[in-house]
Amino acid sequence: DLRWMRRALEQARRGLGRTTPNPIVLPPNRKCVDRRRFTFKIHQPKGGRVTRVTVFVNGKRVLRVRGHRITRVRIKRLPLGVFRVKVVAVTTKHTTTTSIRTYRGCKKSQPVTHVHHNK
Repeated sequence: DLRWMRRALEQARRGLGRTTPNPIVLPPNRKCVDRRRFTFKIHQPKGGRVTRVTVFVNGKRVLRVRGHRITRVRIKRLPLGVFRVKVVAVTTKHTTTTSIRTYRGCKKSQPVTHVHHNK
C-alpha cells in the first residue's frame, strides 16, 4: 500500500550516504553444473493444471509426484557422464507433455518437447 511505500522511502533517505554498496560477487570458478540435484519448473497449460509428473533418468523411473497443481520437481543423485532426463507431465484435461533432455558432462542439450492431446 501507499503508506508502507512512503515509510520504506523515508527509511531509505535516512540511510543515504551512510551505507556502502554491496561488493561485486562473482560466481564460483567452476566449469560443471552441480550434479547432486536438479530442479525442473513445470509450466501450467491454459485452462488446466499439471496434476501428475513422472521423471525418468536413463529410462528408469526415479520420481513420481501427484498433487493438485505441481509447479516444480527436484531430482537427486544424478549419474556422472552422459545421461538422459525425461519429464512426463499429465494435466487435468488428460494432456501429456513429454520433455527429453540429454546431459553430456558439463553441457546440456536443448529440450525436445512433445504434447499429446488425448480425446
